[in-house]
Amino acid sequence: MNTRSKKDCSIRCAHGLRASRQAKRHADSGRGLEKAQRAHVGLDVTEACDNLAPENGGSRVNREGKEQLIRSWAGLALQGGDCILWSRHAIARAVAAGLDRASIERSLTAAEIIEDYPAQHRPLPDCLVLTTTHPLGAIHVVIAIDLPNDRMFLVTVYRPDPARWLNERTRKSR
Repeated sequence: MNTRSKKDCSIRCAHGLRASRQAKRHADSGRGLEKAQRAHVGLDVTEACDNLAPENGGSRVNREGKEQLIRSWAGLALQGGDCILWSRHAIARAVAAGLDRASIERSLTAAEIIEDYPAQHRPLPDCLVLTTTHPLGAIHVVIAIDLPNDRMFLVTVYRPDPARWLNERTRKSR
């Protein structure tokens, strides 16, 4: 379970700069605007952290916050950040499907969570996201969120199989 409070939730970009709640407060108040601007990662990352407040007594992370965080980290990766890690399985599945890593990471900036998996039996909270902005069409990506280390793991990547999916968002019943 994530013990990090919203107060100290921040993201580091590849250059080590931070977009923190404190930088947002400085920018909002007009004081320290230069300091806030140096945190060029973007204040939308801080907004995502604010939405990661645990729900139901801390047993789950806010779904909207996960979605915003995935999109923010994907945006950071486009700027050269190192917040996206790929599993060997995800790389193999992407290659087998004819998908390249850069276009998948780019499409994650518009990702939508379609299934949220319970964190109690998993080391990290994870979810199935749908990206529809990929040049080859709909892509599913299982993502594990490692909030304490400010990164996400792409566990697997695949194109939805019509034999298993009614449409890109709905599984067929077994």
